Amino acid sequence: MTRSLMTVTAALGLLVLAGCSDSQGLAPPEDNLGQQNADFTTFVKQELENTRNDREAVAINDIDFRFNDRNNPRAYDDVLR
Repeated sequence: MTRSLMTVTAALGLLVLAGCSDSQGLAPPEDNLGQQNADFTTFVKQELENTRNDREAVAINDIDFRFNDRNNPRAYDDVLR
């Protein structure tokens, strides 16, 4: 009886801890201090305009993208002329 009570208590504790985690796997805001925010569509359009052969790679690891045009099927119409 005591063993099953301990097992149930441990399982409930794990469920409570799992409920407190971030479902997207993102770090808490205090850990994201160095990140930049950018609209994804604007970022992509700027990158498509800059297609020099000698350019450096763009670092995107510290950019938090916003997807404002997620439901806009015409977001890239001006690029696809």
